[in-house]
Amino acid sequence: MIISKHFLERITLSLLIASAATNVQASTTISATASSPSATSTTSPGDSACGSGYLGNGVCGWVSGASTRNTHTILWSCFAVILLCTYKVVHNNVCSENEHLASWRQWPFYRKRLRALGVMVLAIMSPEFISARAVSDWSESRSICLRMKAKGYYCSMVQAHFINMGGLATTTSEGLALLRWESLPELMDRYGWSEVVEQLPSDVDIKDRSKTDSFTATLAIVQSLWLVLECIGRTVGGASISELELSTCAFVLCSLVSYGFWWNKPYDIEHRSVITFPESTQSHVLKVVSKHNLTSDYNNDRVRFEDDRTYPDIFRLYSWYIMASLAVLIVAIHLAAWNWLFPSHVELWLWRLSCLAVLPSCALLFIAGMGWTSDGHEAVFTLVAISVYMMSRLIIVVQIFLCFRKMPESVYTEVPWSYWDRYLPRLS
Repeated sequence: MIISKHFLERITLSLLIASAATNVQASTTISATASSPSATSTTSPGDSACGSGYLGNGVCGWVSGASTRNTHTILWSCFAVILLCTYKVVHNNVCSENEHLASWRQWPFYRKRLRALGVMVLAIMSPEFISARAVSDWSESRSICLRMKAKGYYCSMVQAHFINMGGLATTTSEGLALLRWESLPELMDRYGWSEVVEQLPSDVDIKDRSKTDSFTATLAIVQSLWLVLECIGRTVGGASISELELSTCAFVLCSLVSYGFWWNKPYDIEHRSVITFPESTQSHVLKVVSKHNLTSDYNNDRVRFEDDRTYPDIFRLYSWYIMASLAVLIVAIHLAAWNWLFPSHVELWLWRLSCLAVLPSCALLFIAGMGWTSDGHEAVFTLVAISVYMMSRLIIVVQIFLCFRKMPESVYTEVPWSYWDRYLPRLS
C-alpha cells in the first residue's frame, strides 16, 4: 500500500479518540440548542445554526468554529469513511517477486505503491468498477471450487481466491513463473490432480500470510453504516444533508458490495506458494504456462489488477451486470439532489447533466465489454464511454466541494433523532 498499515492504524485510533472527546463535549450543546426556542431562529447570524457563516435567507456559507455540526465535521466524517473503506475494501492481487523484494532505492518498490495508489483513486472516482472486479473475482473463485469438486477434491473459497489472485508459482527451465488457474487443469490432467492439490496451502496458512485487520475492517463497516443511518435520520427528521454526504452514501453502497464479495479473499499477500513438478517436465510446464501469456515472473511487469485474462462469458456477464446495476443506483442516489440548493443555476444543471451522462456512458461500456459491437468499434465505444464517464464523475466531485459555498441552513441544524446518537463515539 502507498501508506504504511501501522501508520493508518495510528491515524484511525487518533481520529476515534478525538471524535469521542468531541462528541461528549458537543452533547451538552446539542441538548441546550434543542431545548432553546432561539436555536432554530434564522433572523440573525448570532441566532442561526451556521453562526458567523450565515448569509441570510436561510442560506449558509463555510461554517467553522461551531461546537456542534459544521463544515469541518462533515468533511472529517466523510473523509474518514472514504479513507477507511478504500484502505480496507480493495483487495489487490499478489505482487510480483521483484516488487516484493525490492528496496526503496529500486523502481519496483515504487511501482507497486503507485499501482496501489492508482487503484485507490479508481475506487474513489468509480467505486462501481471496483465492485464489478470483486464480483468477477468471486465468480472465478467459485468456478475453481466447482471444478475441483467435479474431480473429487475439496477447495475452499479462501484457497480458490488465493489461486485466482496469482498466489501460485512454479519452477520452469527459465526460472520462477506465475501459475494461473488457466494453466492448472492441463498440468493436473497430465501429472495428477492429487500431486498439485496436496501442495496447495491450507486456509490457516493463507490467513496467516493475509494482513487482514478485523478491528479496522469492523470500524470501517460500522462507521460507514453509521453515516448512512445518520443521513437517513436527518432526512426523516426534516433536516438537510450535504452533497458530500449524499455521495459518500453511494460510495458506501459500492464498498459494502465489494467487501461482501471479497470476504474470503486474502488481503495484501506479498509472496507466492511454489508448486513443484518433476524436474524432467519443466520444459513442458513452461510451454503450458506460456500459452496463457505467462512469462518468467521476474520479467512480467504487467499490472495484475487489470482484467488481462480470458474468462467465460458468464463471469464477464456477472461483473458487467453488477457494474451496470450499481451505476444506475449511484445515479439515482445523486439525482436525489435534483432540486437541492446549489450556489448557482449553472452548477445545478451541471450536476443534473453529469448525473444523467453517467448512464449512457455505462451503457456503452456494457455493450463494449460484452462484445456486442462490430469489429473495430469496441475500442471507439470504450474510449468514448470512459471519456464521458470520467468527465461526468470529475464534474460531480468538483461540484460536491463547491457546494459548500452556499448550503441550506438546515444542513447544519442538529437533529437528535435518538438519545444515544449524542454520545456514541464516531469519526466526525
